[in-house]
Amino acid sequence: MDFNYKMERFYLKAAIKYKIYLIIYMGFLLLISCVDNPISDVSDQNELSPIFNYYFQKEKIDSVFHQINLPGSIDFISDKYKDFNGSILFRKTIDIRDIDSNYNFIVEGGIDDYDATYLNGHLIGTTLLYNSPRKYTIPKEILKYGENIFEIKFHDDSGFGGFKGRMYLKSENGNIISISGTWEYNIVGYKGLDDILFSNNPNLSINPLTWNLELKRNLYSSYEFDDFFWESTDMPVFIKDIYNTETDLNGIFWFRKEIIIKDIERDYMIFIPKGIDDSDEVYFNGTLVGGANCFNCSRSYVVKKELLKKGKNIVAILISDTNGDGGILSPILLYATNRKTNSFSNNSLPPTFLNSIVSDDKSTSISEGWKYKQIYDFQNISILTASNKSVFYDEEFLYFLPNGSRIDVNNIISKSLVDNSLSILSFILIFFLMIITALGTINYKLLRKRKGKQLKESNSEKENFIFVRSDRLNVKVLKVDILFVKAEKDYVKLVTAKKNYLIRKNLKTFNEDILDDSFIRISRSIIINIDQITLVDRNMVYLSDLRFKIGLNYVESLNKLMKK
Repeated sequence: MDFNYKMERFYLKAAIKYKIYLIIYMGFLLLISCVDNPISDVSDQNELSPIFNYYFQKEKIDSVFHQINLPGSIDFISDKYKDFNGSILFRKTIDIRDIDSNYNFIVEGGIDDYDATYLNGHLIGTTLLYNSPRKYTIPKEILKYGENIFEIKFHDDSGFGGFKGRMYLKSENGNIISISGTWEYNIVGYKGLDDILFSNNPNLSINPLTWNLELKRNLYSSYEFDDFFWESTDMPVFIKDIYNTETDLNGIFWFRKEIIIKDIERDYMIFIPKGIDDSDEVYFNGTLVGGANCFNCSRSYVVKKELLKKGKNIVAILISDTNGDGGILSPILLYATNRKTNSFSNNSLPPTFLNSIVSDDKSTSISEGWKYKQIYDFQNISILTASNKSVFYDEEFLYFLPNGSRIDVNNIISKSLVDNSLSILSFILIFFLMIITALGTINYKLLRKRKGKQLKESNSEKENFIFVRSDRLNVKVLKVDILFVKAEKDYVKLVTAKKNYLIRKNLKTFNEDILDDSFIRISRSIIINIDQITLVDRNMVYLSDLRFKIGLNYVESLNKLMKK
């Protein structure tokens, strides 16, 4: 059994195994959709979003509380605004005598927009999904006999805000304790005109940055973190371009840059005119200064002078791209006000604010030399019928539920099979669906592999020339005439003894699509014609009177060639 056949078998088994896991995963999601449970349990989302750290700073909360009846709207809670948007801290004391069982905190009609709910100082649940029912588990270990204090950190971004439907606690024994009625409240802050933190675009409903993921915010945004081994790029940039891929690359990415600031007696603003696609959080020296969930909005985030350090400062941007060409769409500018007594403000800004910034204040481009790292990869999956129509119509079926909760397959198995009484018919239909889909996937992979092998065999026949596209012409070039190929930004330069050609392709793509084993890569930017090599001396290779340095990562492949 030859090596190529072994590798073909290995990759085929890996592909089939991956697809089968995927089918099982989707099957269990279908099981969950069959359960009649309109209120989802999101109590496992116990990682507090930075949005609450930003809006509910301790120095903003005073000791004066007022009273309001809940459930209900909070749109008229303030005399200053007819339609209130901002942050409110709600508080209520509840008497609980049965502390030997767990409870659920339930708001049947949901909370609009965001909440982080605490009992006796413990976070029991948080959701950044507006108008969605709430059901958070309260473990009996945090209960106190008698008085228990609820606190809800609430934020309304726009439109209607408030609590809908019945509000109550429900014990494992079925006992109900109503928590509707009088609540104390404290208005922590109003949404300012320049406040676009976590603002939502109606065309973009999913923001993975609000999901319960390990995003390493404290580490990668910190002043002390060493990003020496990260790759570098300049702005603006599309994600797929920095990874040299022809297709969309969706996921979550970190960008970091060191900037030098000498004047720390004034506020600054980070301004990205054409915005970020899709969602972002921006940190300055480890502190969140802004973020948005809008793929076509400009970004302008205030950096208060209290965050500045004289000399080195770190700007970190966390980006999520869920679909299409994502990235940072324009140069990144840093503005400093000329008026030390009239700094930027988060409270209120006139409509002509951005125009005055551009015309009156100093700006510096900080677009070059950003370090970057990908931490998550997203895959969008569509299930099609025989007539090529989506099973879910126009919706995409994603790895994560739309409310952002992490999917635990083991948890889904136990809850769906044990706690819920699904009909035998449902199990049989899902089982056969999985079997049929698995067989179809296996056949598809086999056919695709066989076709790919045939295509590879047909392409393996060597020809003594290649065609390249240069100066809008298709040019035939003899391989024997080619000396070397060099990367030139978004182009490659093909050098022959008679003429050079500039071709719009990156080096990796050109090597894979055009060249064959008559050529060898000796560095990140150089590919040479093996037949043109006259001498190899340690880490140098010579083509007649031309010489090139061999990159460390390519020495081994060249040494193997020399031993043949």
